[in-house]
Amino acid sequence: RVKRIFGNKSLKRITISTRQLLTVMIACMTVDLIIIGSWEVSSPLKFYRTILSRDNYGNPLVSTGQCNSEHSTTFVCLVAAYHLSLLIYGSKLSYDCRNVDVAFSESRYITVAMVSNLQVLALAVPVLIIVADNPSSTMFLRSGVLFLNDLSVLCLIFVPKMILAHNTAPNTKVSSLNPTADFNQQQTTATATQD
Repeated sequence: RVKRIFGNKSLKRITISTRQLLTVMIACMTVDLIIIGSWEVSSPLKFYRTILSRDNYGNPLVSTGQCNSEHSTTFVCLVAAYHLSLLIYGSKLSYDCRNVDVAFSESRYITVAMVSNLQVLALAVPVLIIVADNPSSTMFLRSGVLFLNDLSVLCLIFVPKMILAHNTAPNTKVSSLNPTADFNQQQTTATATQD
């Protein structure tokens, strides 16, 4: 939305409805559902348990379990390629909107979040391959990757808003159009009254 509005070279009026944005989001989710649905229909996951050690009587002492299917690698690669392409496209859109004022767009924060996601994935994938045979390490690493990925996105999107709300003096109305200008004006007024 921001790219189309601020990239409008002809200065014609552009209206982008919430419905249009929802259509794009639903289309992206539909592609995901088609890939995962095809996976479930053609090669459903099944739980397999592998016994690693037995006692003297043949009773299992240590075992691991995981879900797997005949074509799971193919579908995991499809999902990963699709998500990576969405991440790269989102990074490109954020880069294109980098010069738009923060009051109208959060593209700077979104760009940093996208780069953070790419870094986490670039580091996590090789390490996950290395520790694939160790279930405890794999589980810990997967949990850590999800935590870092989600926390970085949430912090980069919401912390600047919380800081703006915290630094805004009581009884000061922040304009929905330009909170940055209101904040700067408030800081100038506060400095002037202190002098």
